[in-house]
Amino acid sequence: MERDGSLGAEEILLFGGQPALFSLYLSLRRFILDNLGPCEVRAHRTMVSFRAPRPYLWVSPPGFRAPGAGTRTRLTLSFSSARPTGNPLVSQTVPIRAGLYTNHLVLDSPDALGEDLLDLLRASLALRNPIKEKKP
Repeated sequence: MERDGSLGAEEILLFGGQPALFSLYLSLRRFILDNLGPCEVRAHRTMVSFRAPRPYLWVSPPGFRAPGAGTRTRLTLSFSSARPTGNPLVSQTVPIRAGLYTNHLVLDSPDALGEDLLDLLRASLALRNPIKEKKP
C-alpha cells in the first residue's frame, strides 16, 4: 500500500506477468493520481483499491479462471454512484440500497481515459468521501 504515488510490490505481482495489461493499469493509475489528487493505492489478492481515505474505485484484472484470461488486455473498474449513471461507458449497474449503486466498466484501452470517465470517478470519490464541514 502506497500513499506517496510510488508503485507497490503487490501491484507489480498482480499485473507483472502480463506486460500489456500492466501497461494499461499504469496508464489508468497515472490518470487517477494526476486528476483526482493524492490517495492511497492498496493492492489486494485480486484487485487494487484507490482510497481517500475510504475506497472509491476498485480495479480488477480479467478473472484468473476465465477462459483466455491471461491473454486479455482489459481491466474492470468498479465504483459507486448515488443513482444509475446512464453513461454508455458503464457496462453494468447494480443497486445496493436507496441512493447507492455499484457500477462496472470495462477498460480495454488508454484511449478511454478521458473526461467522461473522470466525471464518473469524481462523483464516486465525492460520494464515498464526503467533505464534512466543521462546526464552530
